Amino acid sequence: MRYVTLSGEYRNGVKVGKWLTEYEGVKRQISTYGTYDENGKKIGQWTDLFEGFQEQEYLFYCLIVTTK
Repeated sequence: MRYVTLSGEYRNGVKVGKWLTEYEGVKRQISTYGTYDENGKKIGQWTDLFEGFQEQEYLFYCLIVTTK
């Protein structure tokens, strides 16, 4: 089975701070991360998990911390 885990924080319904994306699949395991500002905009350089990645082919798990 191939799956993707997303970990991060929502504040007032907006992604903020560091988010981690981990992929595990057939003979491949990749972690990427990036940071969102207080308005939910991506900061700096972000990369795709890998060329040809298609979301519909994977099972997603999300660990989300919500703060007010």
